[in-house]
Amino acid sequence: MLAARRALYYERPGTLILSLSKEPKDSPSRSKLVVLRQAQDERLWRLLEQRPNPPVRQSRPARFPRHLPPDPVNFEELLAFAGRHQLLSIALVGLTAALIFNEVAQLFRGYKVLRPAGLTALINRDNALVVDLRPMADFEKGHIPGSKNVQMSQFDPESKQLTPAKSLPVVLVCKTGQSAGDAAKRLKKAGFEHVHVLDGGIGGWQQADLPLIKGRAKA
Repeated sequence: MLAARRALYYERPGTLILSLSKEPKDSPSRSKLVVLRQAQDERLWRLLEQRPNPPVRQSRPARFPRHLPPDPVNFEELLAFAGRHQLLSIALVGLTAALIFNEVAQLFRGYKVLRPAGLTALINRDNALVVDLRPMADFEKGHIPGSKNVQMSQFDPESKQLTPAKSLPVVLVCKTGQSAGDAAKRLKKAGFEHVHVLDGGIGGWQQADLPLIKGRAKA
């Protein structure tokens, strides 16, 4: 039997075109060959169908819009609010004016207001001179450790007790922090470089739970 020359073509899945040369049309070998090729064709397409599917591209999660900033309040809305809440608006304007006046006053008065905690740091760091302006009786009942008593009626920036401290920080202390401002201005005018006033006076010192000592100041 002559050897068969075969050509196998695939046009689309499930379709087999087989051409045989020099084989009779009703030959048993031709029928067996066709059945063999069809079986191979089915196994081939079964393997192709079992291939893993290509990865599916996942869609990105939806992005929610960010919160937009609130719309700015215009001048007309402010006027409408002031008309509905007159007392509140007056209080707000007064408080704002007081804060502005206080800040401007601090720039022009020449001395600084110091809190109790700041006074402690200033004494330890720069050896500040603390001058207590209260009467002697109040001073002896309780005063800041290391402070000197100079009564307001005897206060003189050119005194021997104050003149050597012109280049040092000087902190003035009174009962409530109000009357020490006048003495601070006099020191500044006399050429003292670093003048401070204790905020709240000796009362503010006590409210901060800081210690006081009794008796006269040591010479």
